[in-house]
Amino acid sequence: MFEISRFSNLGHYKNIILSRFIQDDNLIKAVYYDSNDFESESTLSNPASLINTQIFIYPYVPALDSDAKTYISMSFGDFKLTSNSSFVAGLIAISVITHQKLVTLDSSYGMLRYDYIINKIDTLLDESSSLGLGKLEFADLGDFRIPDSNWVGATIVYRPVDFR
Repeated sequence: MFEISRFSNLGHYKNIILSRFIQDDNLIKAVYYDSNDFESESTLSNPASLINTQIFIYPYVPALDSDAKTYISMSFGDFKLTSNSSFVAGLIAISVITHQKLVTLDSSYGMLRYDYIINKIDTLLDESSSLGLGKLEFADLGDFRIPDSNWVGATIVYRPVDFR
């Protein structure tokens, strides 16, 4: 019989990461505003409103033929169970996708919008001791482009070490 308790922690970890994201004003501004100088925009009064509209704890992005926006999605994969039913390894992939119109930022940022967001995510997850995942080890980073579209982005991948 299927034991839900084995997998309940994965949802908890996703929500911890999500909580980190929505607590960072500049990350939220980078996702929400289409300005090339989003840090000068006002702080969102309800950053949680981006959950399941622009920030997803599962691998999803709404129809990409819509307005120019920026999205974050994450996926957990390749987790293995030990003999005592605890997870010991896996990968956490976080993707940032943005419309080509929004990629370029004011020159003072010195990077692209999705690079800015990936950098913020890396900074937030580098403080991983309070995530309950153990230390997160950087595993991979790569840019991508959605074929036949105006959407581009990057995915950063972490491997939890000391994960029990």
